[in-house]
Amino acid sequence: MALVNESFVRRFFPNEEPLGQHVTLEGAPGPLGATDVYGLPVWSEIVGVVSDVKSLSAQPEAAPEIFRSYWQWPMQSPILFVRTRGNPTALIAAIRRETKSVIPSLPSPKIRLMTERVGESMAQPRFQAGLLNLFGGVALLLATCGIYGVLAYSVTQRQREIGVRMALGAQKRNVLSLVIGQGMRLALTGVAIGIVAALALTRVIRSLLYGITPTDPVTFALVSLLLVGVALLACWLPARRAAKVDPMEALRYE
Repeated sequence: MALVNESFVRRFFPNEEPLGQHVTLEGAPGPLGATDVYGLPVWSEIVGVVSDVKSLSAQPEAAPEIFRSYWQWPMQSPILFVRTRGNPTALIAAIRRETKSVIPSLPSPKIRLMTERVGESMAQPRFQAGLLNLFGGVALLLATCGIYGVLAYSVTQRQREIGVRMALGAQKRNVLSLVIGQGMRLALTGVAIGIVAALALTRVIRSLLYGITPTDPVTFALVSLLLVGVALLACWLPARRAAKVDPMEALRYE
């Protein structure tokens, strides 16, 4: 007999009644009723379906699982979970004592807190996420410097043109809108291309996401607003410089 979780049913019996079906963990199990070298049955009948529990890993999606009795399929290194409402470290001595009372010859069990196990399982994903954050921050800084540098160079090259425009009646707000508009068109185009590329590549970082989908609209919206805001700041600085061009100097040069 065996229990399976809901993910197992969705994957292997999507349109069937799982109860009464037979499952096995053997690669070459043979016919129903076959046994292994220890005389234990290879096939197990599904007698119940349990809710999904992330017991194998901390991945966002629960994995298909089969639960069998220890006496039907003994494990070499069984794991027992103990839940308490008080201080868990206070139960370590009691757990070791109770284990010895049941099987005196059993070696002392290795007891660890769940926070330690979770911390170790999350160490590598956290390191990878930290690297992604670092590279993302560096990319944002480089993009900001690039936008500012391009627009600042453009303002320098068009300084005399802007001066003539102001001498002919253009207001400072017209110059600001001209320079900022030019930069924001480039920034919005880049954000649009980035969103499309991110939607196509999110499967690469799917294993690093927890509690959030790779195509979460809120995340995409916030990141896009952040990039647009940074680009607007990078455009405003050279635009402000362009608005301070003295038209008399431009006309005197011409």
